[in-house]
Amino acid sequence: FAPRVDDDWRPYTRGQWDYTDDGWYWDSDEDFGWATYHYGRWADDPRYGWIWIPGEEWAPAWVSWRQGNGYTGWAPLPPGARWSSRDGLQLGGLEIDASLGARDYNFVEDRHFVDRGIYQRIQPASINLTIINRTSNVTHYTTVNNRVYNRGVAIGDVERAVGRKVTELKTVDRNRHDQRGGDRNGQVAVFRPQVKISNNRKPSHGHSVVKGEAPPQALVERGQRRERGQSGAGPDGRVTARDAAQRGRDNSKPETRHPNAPAPPVVQPPPAPNRERARVQEQQRIDDAKRQGEQRQRDQQAEAARQQREAQPRPQPADHGRGNSGKQKGKPRPAATRPPDASRTEPRAQRQADQRQRDQAAQEAARQQQQNQAQQQQQAEREKAAAADQRQRGRQGQADRDQGKRPNKPPGQAEKAKHDPQDRKGPRPTPSPQA
Repeated sequence: FAPRVDDDWRPYTRGQWDYTDDGWYWDSDEDFGWATYHYGRWADDPRYGWIWIPGEEWAPAWVSWRQGNGYTGWAPLPPGARWSSRDGLQLGGLEIDASLGARDYNFVEDRHFVDRGIYQRIQPASINLTIINRTSNVTHYTTVNNRVYNRGVAIGDVERAVGRKVTELKTVDRNRHDQRGGDRNGQVAVFRPQVKISNNRKPSHGHSVVKGEAPPQALVERGQRRERGQSGAGPDGRVTARDAAQRGRDNSKPETRHPNAPAPPVVQPPPAPNRERARVQEQQRIDDAKRQGEQRQRDQQAEAARQQREAQPRPQPADHGRGNSGKQKGKPRPAATRPPDASRTEPRAQRQADQRQRDQAAQEAARQQQQNQAQQQQQAEREKAAAADQRQRGRQGQADRDQGKRPNKPPGQAEKAKHDPQDRKGPRPTPSPQA
């Protein structure tokens, strides 16, 4: 079985380690994990990458363990590893480190060993050679209650590294593989049916390369990419763990060198593989999401401050009446300035919007002032016209009063009064009736 995964994928990386009554149990996040990490073995094929070889014996995990100097590592057991309850784990007289490549291991710092997102904590495979020289193999499998017990790393060392007590979970059997899971009230659900391998049975899905069928196109393309990558991998591409440990012991011996001889050149480590780049990119995405969340929080605070300012009453423009001086009469009231600290915290777009709002308020104040000035000028003109009209009516009334003291007589009567002496002496006597 060759899973459809990334080219730099390795087994036992998507999931977490749980400490159970069966030892260290690998709780996988992958759909095929219930079978591939608890039955059978894994092999890193030079052309097709990691492929799974089925097996019949269930275990909490089939891995080789290394630990030391602050690091814990594990790698899938090779196909040559055989298990029996009487003889234990056997590799045909070979050491485990002689059957595993240095890049097959997944190393993490001890303090991250029981983390849920352990994939993010795995060190790049390019430094495995260095870490292997600082660790030792601690693989240990035994039988407890007629089941395989994966002892591996000591639980006391793990608790000291993580700084807390690690709870031992109880494995509970389930009838379906999709009911597996981690800590659920101190239990972990496992699916471990009795398996019997038939050599004549074909896989229910996909192709059988062993039976002579052509591999799928995706597997062929993966093999081509691996061949191109291995051509530039250098001599450390398939160094075994035993060779790496032996190389580390040889390098630890004191070197005798002539005092005047030049110092050896410093060898830089190879560039990080795709896994390291993926880890860096994932961390960058996390940092970007954090920065975006902080920016949204700042925007929300700025929006709340702006709404609070809008809810407050706006200052009315000053009433420049006739009593103000000419220099102040046509000058608009300056807009209130924002505190420097608020302008630094608000986004640029928000500051521009606030500036436009202040400009509009200033323009509105200027228009209101011009209207007030025009109204005041019209009022002054009306008062001036009213005063002139009042003076005119006053002069007319005075003339009317003067004319009432000396009433004018008709012209004929005035001439008659000049020649009629009786009129000058008073009114003429009325004749008696007898006359």
